[in-house]
Amino acid sequence: MKYLKKFESFSSSEESIGINFQSEFTPEMQEQIENEIYNHAADMIEQGFTSGELVGEEPEYKGWWKISIEEDENDEEDRNKEVASKLRDGNTNGYYPTYSFSANVWVN
Repeated sequence: MKYLKKFESFSSSEESIGINFQSEFTPEMQEQIENEIYNHAADMIEQGFTSGELVGEEPEYKGWWKISIEEDENDEEDRNKEVASKLRDGNTNGYYPTYSFSANVWVN
């Protein structure tokens, strides 16, 4: 029983990459929300932020986002601009620079 409990706590702490919709949205609403989130987060990443709150009015939603960007030999500002550009294209993880993006969204 001891080992099972450790495994459960480990597996529940893993985060998924991309957007996790925790409420029911139509496919059209999900697409709109994804575009809003990617663009908002990209703007924030260019300003140096790595996480933040999400709020949408039409459709109405709340949530949070965060991104992990590995440091490399490039300038941080250049790296952030490159990641933001990739995120605007819908790429939630990648290499050169290495990053991973995740978000949770639910009905307010």
